[in-house]
Amino acid sequence: MTTIIKNEEAFIIDANVRESHMNRVDVLEKVKGLLLLPNLEMATTQQVADFYEVPKQAILSLVHDNRKEVEGDGYKTLKGKELVNSLEEYTTILKRKGHCLLESGDTIAYGNNGVFPRRAILRVGMLLRDSAIAKEVRTQLLNIEEKTTQEVKVADINEEQTLQMAVGQAFMSGDINALAQAATGLMAFKNRHIAEIETKLEEQKTVIKVLAKEEVAFKTPDKVLQNLTARYGKANGGNYQMAWKDLRNHLRYKVTPGINLKSRKTRAIRSGKKGVTYPKVIKEHEFPTVISAMIALCENKGIDVEDILQEVAK
Repeated sequence: MTTIIKNEEAFIIDANVRESHMNRVDVLEKVKGLLLLPNLEMATTQQVADFYEVPKQAILSLVHDNRKEVEGDGYKTLKGKELVNSLEEYTTILKRKGHCLLESGDTIAYGNNGVFPRRAILRVGMLLRDSAIAKEVRTQLLNIEEKTTQEVKVADINEEQTLQMAVGQAFMSGDINALAQAATGLMAFKNRHIAEIETKLEEQKTVIKVLAKEEVAFKTPDKVLQNLTARYGKANGGNYQMAWKDLRNHLRYKVTPGINLKSRKTRAIRSGKKGVTYPKVIKEHEFPTVISAMIALCENKGIDVEDILQEVAK
């Protein structure tokens, strides 16, 4: 039995929800025409950015934050020479300073080029928050799931009725072996559905838990943020600057309206202010958004921050 995911935000939050929809690459073409590299059935980072109508940096940041997932979908980086060698038989390629120009107008850098198969492009659509095209991709996935769920419900009802009839017929015939076999089949059906329901409930708890965090008002938001960034840095080999770098990129490219902490801090220092830190340039009403973003970054990398949040809630 399938539980309908009614909130498209669930795709962004829950890796299990994303994984359960990865076979629906057909929705990409339903939403918008997708241009791929000839013969490779893959798209460059710029092509993916063009498809979702976002800056290239937004895609680069997303890959950085979710590299394990997109690499699992076939994302990889290729040297320009290797990529050009794979394409030159199928399209006209002009060499330019620093890059090659394809007949389609797309460019291939001489250095590393990220390339995305359809699965990875779909994954981007599930994760990319501030893109109208990505939102439409998620909406299409929800529509497909709702239709499929109705079909599954009908199939489940038919299967259960068939199993119940088998039990009744075996009982009426007095065949103990047939009755035992039919009863076992019916019990297995019910147990399977109980397990599926429990799994779905756990997935929904995760979604609800993270969504609820976005509504939390913290009494000491700067302290909470410092604790979260410290935990993130410690989990990344003690690289505490990485936490702020990843958070800055997330806030600038994945939040609407974008929050440019680096620019604010630079302006504050140039104006002569002393002791300027990133938390000090965050506006009070922005802290829930910033903290939610940091929580999402931690959870995405499997970093447990529950104790920090529980401490705040006391």
